[in-house]
Amino acid sequence: MALPKSLTQSQFQKLLQAGLITDGRMGGLVMGRGYDTGGVGVVFKLGCDYVIDTRTEGGEFIMNAEASAFNYNRLAAIKSGILPAEEGNGPVENIHLLMTEAQPDDKLLWLDWGATAIPCPIAEKHLSELFRLNREWNPYLKCDLIEAFCLKEVAPDDLLN
Repeated sequence: MALPKSLTQSQFQKLLQAGLITDGRMGGLVMGRGYDTGGVGVVFKLGCDYVIDTRTEGGEFIMNAEASAFNYNRLAAIKSGILPAEEGNGPVENIHLLMTEAQPDDKLLWLDWGATAIPCPIAEKHLSELFRLNREWNPYLKCDLIEAFCLKEVAPDDLLN
């Protein structure tokens, strides 16, 4: 499918409500096509409209925008490919998967401007560290925790951890 360069607010909302856009703003591991088969279209909010600006691919790790900004130097070092994998890097439980595969056309991936894509082989090598950094600086998870506290599902001390 040929993607438009931009979407109006109305077009974006229709696609989102139809399940044709995956909300990837909290970051996670992209599940979708590789670049060799077209990749995954990425959409960002820019002003009042949404811009389809780039592509990512299945296997890449998306670091949310806040974590990307806070960990800029570490992510640059990781993306350079020269850092060895963090000790203890292994399977990661409860990782957020960004599912983009659909029929007849794949879903778009909605990201905040400033999110960082870590390429597949590097993401695999540093997955546990990337997951930890993304979780520590994730405004979307903080909102969930505060909401749970308001519903008395979380103790006040848990908000500080």
